[in-house]
Amino acid sequence: MLQAANIIGSLVRSLPDSWVFSKSFRYAKRISESFESVLDKKDYVCSYQEKILKDIFTLATKTIYYREYNFELGIETLPFIQKETIVSNFNDFIITTNKADLVSTGGTSGKPLVFYIDKLRKGFEWYWMTSNWSNVDFDLHKSYRAVLRNHNLENKLYKRNSLLKEIQFNNFCLSDEYLDYIINFIAINKIPYVHAYPSAACQLAHRALQSGRVLPDLKSFLCGSETIYKHQKDTIQNLLGKRMYTWYGHSEKLILAGEGRKCEYYHHNPFYGFAELVNQHGDVIRNPGEIGELVGTGFINTKMPFIRYKTGDFAEFVGNECPVCGHIGLTFKNVRGRWSGERIIKNNGDYVTTTSLNLHNDIYKHINGFQYVQNVKGIVEIRVIPADSWNLEIANRLVSDLEAKVGHELKFICKEVTELEFAKNRKYKLLVQNIEE
Repeated sequence: MLQAANIIGSLVRSLPDSWVFSKSFRYAKRISESFESVLDKKDYVCSYQEKILKDIFTLATKTIYYREYNFELGIETLPFIQKETIVSNFNDFIITTNKADLVSTGGTSGKPLVFYIDKLRKGFEWYWMTSNWSNVDFDLHKSYRAVLRNHNLENKLYKRNSLLKEIQFNNFCLSDEYLDYIINFIAINKIPYVHAYPSAACQLAHRALQSGRVLPDLKSFLCGSETIYKHQKDTIQNLLGKRMYTWYGHSEKLILAGEGRKCEYYHHNPFYGFAELVNQHGDVIRNPGEIGELVGTGFINTKMPFIRYKTGDFAEFVGNECPVCGHIGLTFKNVRGRWSGERIIKNNGDYVTTTSLNLHNDIYKHINGFQYVQNVKGIVEIRVIPADSWNLEIANRLVSDLEAKVGHELKFICKEVTELEFAKNRKYKLLVQNIEE
């Protein structure tokens, strides 16, 4: 197994987790242990959320923005806020900047959301994140992760963090040669988990398939922070034969939801925040199958609380309990990012969403990555990183299949590329939309 390079990190990591990861980690652990010990778990969740919401409402009255609100009538009577609300009234949301970090969502377009949040939040979030991962048998004490996220290591092949038991790789330079190096490293060191952006995980999976590396000791890919697409799951789970465990979360720290052990529905953590799914009229959705916007009220941020914050992300309602796992709390599926970024504009000004452009599964066997790019109304460029089996016949079939779905108001052009377009933080978008609506 891996030899410890970071001696200080290894020594610190030998201490109990509750001391390594701060008092907020210990607080989350106590909540979890208390929840597991009670018989009436639904009552425990309801009582906990009621108490914490009252605390958050009390804190909020100390801000200029919320001080005139009537919180006595319940959360569903309160108005929604969104990114623009906070950007326009930034100082009015602040309680204190003492022991706070100033963070940014780092959006791919427009003005980013900047806000204050508690310095000690990381331990709380780390406990609940790793609890999610335990659904695929992740062990906080033992499990190493190969990490492919936003690390730019320049000339280094990898960087070891013994405190967090992770091996960081350079996600900004995923050449075939470097991917082969990562795959060999994972195989030789028997690393059980790859923690990655879904796009990076998919690239690694494609390269493993091309090189015939089955990676027998790899248990699961841990994927989040980007929209999850069906073709990515198909590649990793159906072709490579590994679980792609995914979760939903965001920089505002209001909602955290991970897949179940027995299902791929997202289970919102009711101790992390209060989550709602609302329709276009602002009504809370209660019927399975309906699609709505995810709205969050955070329990972590005591410096700048957000109440009923519209995330701009959409999902399909499954229930307030998981029908498969019995999880208590909002359960949803089919998460999609901000719909404005998923719209492809037709010649006549109408649009289709990328969700409607599902490809046949066998197409994915012939490509190592693809992306839609639109610069002109009515025309979409399909950028494809070709696999060895890619050819002109498959390219023509891809174009004809897509045009058959959308009619004559949209033309597709296939273009072979060696790499796709990413945001500065190396996040992938299925659609690069350069038309302003």
